[in-house]
Amino acid sequence: MALGLTVVGIGMGALALVPLAQLLIFKFDWRNSYLLIAGILLVIGLPISRLMRLHPSEKGLLPYGINEMAEGSKHNN
Repeated sequence: MALGLTVVGIGMGALALVPLAQLLIFKFDWRNSYLLIAGILLVIGLPISRLMRLHPSEKGLLPYGINEMAEGSKHNN
C-alpha cells in the first residue's frame, strides 16, 4: 500500500507541477521560475524529510521478526 501511495503521489506531483511551471514561466522568465520552484520544493521537502526514519528503533519500534528470534533463542537454551 505504501508503494502504491508513493506512485500516486509522484503522478499527482507531476500533474500539478507542469501547469504551475508553465504559469510561472509565462509570468516570469524561465530562470526565475526554476529558482522559485526549487525554493518551494525545499520549503516543502525539508520538513517532510525530517519525518522519515531509517531504522525502526528511531521511532521506538523493534524490527520485524525480533519477537520470534527472542522466543526461538529461549527454546534453544
